[in-house]
Amino acid sequence: MRIQIAAANWKMNGTLEQANTLLDAFANANLN
Repeated sequence: MRIQIAAANWKMNGTLEQANTLLDAFANANLN
């Protein structure tokens, strides 16, 4: 769910910060 939200935000804003948030979400998902 969080990854989908991060992806939606990244698509809407397209900023580096949002891209990093998306990458962090995937990294956290892979760790868990």
